[in-house]
Amino acid sequence: MKRLLLSIPLVLALYCSASAQIKVAVHENNTIAAGMSSRPDGTIVSTGSETWNNAVGQTAANIILADTNGSATSASLSYSAGFIKSNALGWESQSQDWVMMETWIGFKQNESLTVSDLPANYASGYSVVIYGDSNDGNTRTMDYFIDDGSGTKTSTILDAGYFNGSFSIDKTVTITGLTGTSFTLTGNPNSNDSRSAICGFEIIPGAITSIPSFEADDHYVQSGTEVTLSWSANNATTLTLNPGNIDVTGSTSLNVTPTETTTYTLTAAGESENATAEVTVSIGPEVPNIIIFLVDDFGVTDTSVPFAYDSYNDSGSPLLTGFNNFYKTPNMETLAAQGMKFTQAYAMPVCSPTRTSVMTGHNSPRHGITVHLNLAGTIDNNSFAQKSHRGPNNWRYMGMDATDVTLPQLLSNASYRSIHCGKGHFGGKGRYAADPTAIGFDVNIAGSSSGQPARYISNSSSGFESSSRAMPGMEAYTGSGAGTYLTDALTIEMNSAISTAVSDGVPFFGYMSYYAVHSPFTYNPGVDASAYSSGVSTNHKKFATMVEGVDISLGNIIQHLDSLGVAEDTLILFMGDNGSDSPALNDEGQIGNANFNDFPMRGKKGSAYEGGTRVPLIIAWAKPDTQNAFQQALPIVENAVEHDIVSLMDIAPTILSICGVDHPYMDGFNLSPYLLGQSGSHRPQQLISYVPHEHRSDYFLWYREPDWKLIYRFYNDSFELYNLTSDPDESDNLSSAQPEKVLTMARAMAAELDNSWGDLGELWPTLNPTQVAVPARPLEDDPFYIPFDVDGRDSVDTDADGLTDALEDTDANGLLGTSETNADDWDTDDDNTDDYTETRLNLDPRDPNKTFTVRATQSAEDIVTLTWPSAPGLKFDILSSPNLGTSTPSWTPLFSDLDADATESETSQEIQIDFDRKFFSIQLKP
Repeated sequence: MKRLLLSIPLVLALYCSASAQIKVAVHENNTIAAGMSSRPDGTIVSTGSETWNNAVGQTAANIILADTNGSATSASLSYSAGFIKSNALGWESQSQDWVMMETWIGFKQNESLTVSDLPANYASGYSVVIYGDSNDGNTRTMDYFIDDGSGTKTSTILDAGYFNGSFSIDKTVTITGLTGTSFTLTGNPNSNDSRSAICGFEIIPGAITSIPSFEADDHYVQSGTEVTLSWSANNATTLTLNPGNIDVTGSTSLNVTPTETTTYTLTAAGESENATAEVTVSIGPEVPNIIIFLVDDFGVTDTSVPFAYDSYNDSGSPLLTGFNNFYKTPNMETLAAQGMKFTQAYAMPVCSPTRTSVMTGHNSPRHGITVHLNLAGTIDNNSFAQKSHRGPNNWRYMGMDATDVTLPQLLSNASYRSIHCGKGHFGGKGRYAADPTAIGFDVNIAGSSSGQPARYISNSSSGFESSSRAMPGMEAYTGSGAGTYLTDALTIEMNSAISTAVSDGVPFFGYMSYYAVHSPFTYNPGVDASAYSSGVSTNHKKFATMVEGVDISLGNIIQHLDSLGVAEDTLILFMGDNGSDSPALNDEGQIGNANFNDFPMRGKKGSAYEGGTRVPLIIAWAKPDTQNAFQQALPIVENAVEHDIVSLMDIAPTILSICGVDHPYMDGFNLSPYLLGQSGSHRPQQLISYVPHEHRSDYFLWYREPDWKLIYRFYNDSFELYNLTSDPDESDNLSSAQPEKVLTMARAMAAELDNSWGDLGELWPTLNPTQVAVPARPLEDDPFYIPFDVDGRDSVDTDADGLTDALEDTDANGLLGTSETNADDWDTDDDNTDDYTETRLNLDPRDPNKTFTVRATQSAEDIVTLTWPSAPGLKFDILSSPNLGTSTPSWTPLFSDLDADATESETSQEIQIDFDRKFFSIQLKP
């Protein structure tokens, strides 16, 4: 994957060949590299280009150390460690990076490592490079202390996340200026969040060659634009810049003029090692910046901006409710006035499916993450042991993986800098997508496997983290940074990342993913809580201050964009990730507080009702400017309201279209025509939401089309039907009153779902064998099922072809099977004969070549024989007419109640020829 790279100094060249260096790697067992047999502690083992000393176990004494060429030295190693552990991710078959980073020893109390009797060539000075990775998803502050007899020297690694096979410089520290013939290395044992871990170390005599900085004055330019590269280097005998193998020894800068995206590599050669650094300059057209503001558990009830209307058409008026008057979100109001508000925007009912849909442009049945991920990244079916159903066995409970083509990946490939800030929740702890950079983000701030923070106000020892809930990149909010509110901290960090991108001259995609307003509900100390009316619960007051904090953050980031001069170039998409989790709402009921009973919506987060999945969606330029080139290309209608059904899976294709980035198939649709004010619908006005799991609403599927919504619940095979135009709060279930509408929509819903399955196949909820001894239907899984024997559905004939829907959909799954007829089409095979007639005649109503036609043959000079398809037991009438030219031809009965041939599949009848021209009609009797 192509990435925009910041200038990253490399302190030393890894794995270089240097005869006097000494390298030690830690391992839990006695194997150090693939294909090698077990070796005892201290054995010198080649890893391809050099020799490492192997440290195994928690204690060892006087291990003789070899240098990188495998020659024994006078140095020896002794150590004790609080523990030693491997991450067990298969380092033996990986690169040499894994040799160093796969296992670690830790300091728990007073453990130490001591190197004694260093060779004579170390007397003039040496450095120790320490490699540290705790294999913990949390951020750790790992301190290291070396005493060589001349005083203690200290350095620190801020370890964040898991080692993923790619070495990064932030997992090393270098302690220089050492001269003693021996030294003792210790670490910080204070707590789980600061305890030090060591994967290995190098002892390097003499001065270390390094490149502290390597930068470009612009990282994204049009072809032919001059760019200045600048650098600094220490202890280098030569400097070489590639491509071009240019000797830049003695220089600190060079002007280049790239015509295509180019990664420049600077190599500093020293006496015994090399250092390298890279910087990429991307070539491309001028493109706008993009920021998604995604608020957790934020529904249409949670803002002063009205999203409820008395009718969802051009004549509709907003319904100002108690909620609109309760919350204070002036920046959201301003944003809506500057652009377009979508009043019928839908997310998934819970967070991880929505977030994956925003990243991939797919609906949940296709991307396979059908409920929120748990922190452990496990399927978690056992928690439903007392239920009749469980979730699908093949849903992607571990989260996203390398097969997903994502929005940040596609934008990064197009030379955007993709910045993740806040909640990730794309993968469980230790899983592939726990770190958002795995799915294409170039920068990750605070994103991990956690779906909620440990706390909203940081403390001095661990900031916003706990032992299980990581918050990487937020170390500034420990110690003196304690007491910071999380939304404020994320705002600061996002603004900093935006500043860096603007300084580097690269277009940026910001994903501002608030942990707010998810529980634990916490007063925002920067908001006046007394401003919220009495008569509401304490949690609701806390929730309101959290909402206001998000609004303040939105305003601060827009103001920061303006101060940088890029607000006019930046498109904002503001949304929630699922329905509200406000304490004022009920799980599946109506509003439960007298102050807010005027809001016409039912349910909350996780519910099958509108309150579970309707979310705010506002799209606008951060600062409208009709003279701006980007805004001239996409002149968003200001103060516009769009009532069409849209989905958050539309976000990815919309952004990619605006940015001119090609992408593979996505379930979502480009919303740009709406933004441009073009009339009509620009995406299908049908939508499904699928949750084959237990939550606030259990195992359900719903289907929206204009005016109507159908809910199907798997666990009891029941339907609910609502007309959202006349009944927006879903209080009048019409499923019994309108069985034909239920069946029509049920089939459309089944077809939509059937067209949405991805590579995982059908994700049906499973029957729980501990609770369901004999399935009601002979299927292991519980498929979508239409019970025809309730609410008069068994007599419905939707297409009026003479066959009831139940007779046409024989397996009752809503889909058109190979042996079934279409209950929505009277003539399935389009041969102008209805399905019922063809069925009675033993014709195939799905085969257009098998149809009810009449053959006429002359069997004698004055006899014509008519022959037609028939079946035993049927009766026919034969009629004749002299002329069909009139609008109402006159038919005369010739034969009535003519019996079909009892043994053949055809019936014939002879007719005396006593006419010049005559027309005949064969009619099947009822």
